[in-house]
Amino acid sequence: MEVDKLVRYLRLSVKVQDSNDDTVEKDSKYLEMSDDDLALILEVVTTRNFKLTSLNFITSEMVYPLTLLAKKELFFTLAVTNAPLFNMVADNNNQLYKEQRFNHYMKLIEQIDAEFNQYMEDGGASGTNNTLTTYDVLLTTRYMTKRNWDKGERPFVIAYIDDIGSDYVCVHWDYKTNLFNKCDLYLSRSTIYDPYAVKDRQKILKGSALVQTLRDAQQTKLKVLGLKPDTGYYLLVVVTNMTGLKGYYQLEFETKQSFDVSGVINEITIPSISDLDTNISDTENN
Repeated sequence: MEVDKLVRYLRLSVKVQDSNDDTVEKDSKYLEMSDDDLALILEVVTTRNFKLTSLNFITSEMVYPLTLLAKKELFFTLAVTNAPLFNMVADNNNQLYKEQRFNHYMKLIEQIDAEFNQYMEDGGASGTNNTLTTYDVLLTTRYMTKRNWDKGERPFVIAYIDDIGSDYVCVHWDYKTNLFNKCDLYLSRSTIYDPYAVKDRQKILKGSALVQTLRDAQQTKLKVLGLKPDTGYYLLVVVTNMTGLKGYYQLEFETKQSFDVSGVINEITIPSISDLDTNISDTENN
């Protein structure tokens, strides 16, 4: 989802007035916040809670929990930003004290926490505050079912290259999925992943080598050895959940050149003593 749309959605979803509290009609500090200010809050939540490096990696299923957590972060900021030691007068001439302001935003944060906890209890299904919502329930004990396949979300994967040598590459990856099953890594000299293939087994092209299969959900780093120097490679990370849904991320890299010291020395031509004597005598004659 585009960053400007995330910011606009956050701004539209924020209400600084509690439905049961008329203390605050409007908050000038919130109204003064720019889109850059709200984008910064979204980036903080993205990095801390989703462990992603950019808002550009946010998928559609992440928008709802991201917005909830960003609203919580925003309310914490507003609770302490404009709370001086003296009394304030709101636009409706109501006296607004420091403690009132803080308690007001803490009540809003409590509502956010309740909504987010409900979201997590329902297995990550989306909902709206104070609204009766029906959820698509996935049967967690019946993984390979058509319903779970149709209603489930593909794992989200993003991979990074940490280091490249002449015969190795170090990579790590982040993923978001429920009911992790395994992670496969493929290597090839040509592209591995075909996103337009109809079936999952056709998405990985022939000629690709399976480097490693990991069953540990916490294992998100790998060093691939045995590569050729100064050679281009493709590496594909595939995360599969218990339903069989897969998420893909392909990297492209080139190994470094290999410097063989002995080979360099062998290429150097050392002149013989006779050649040196000749050159010296010729120089003296001149």
